[in-house]
Amino acid sequence: MMRYNGKKFLKKELLPFFWCSGCGNGIVMGCIVRAMEESGFSKENTVAVTGIGCWGKADDYLTTHASWDSRESISYCDWNKIS
Repeated sequence: MMRYNGKKFLKKELLPFFWCSGCGNGIVMGCIVRAMEESGFSKENTVAVTGIGCWGKADDYLTTHASWDSRESISYCDWNKIS
């Protein structure tokens, strides 16, 4: 079984995460970047879209293309997929 760490998707110079130590956002981010690596995603062909709140900072940590949207994240994703 191959082990994935997802490090190629994280900006190491911005670590550690700014989220509170009791918050699960760091754990979720780790799961997401490992899943991206395991699924064969590339940094060049991936766009991360985040919304409001603490999770809105998530795209700052990723080496992929990124966008922040306050309300219409799903619509932006649909548009980005077809363009």
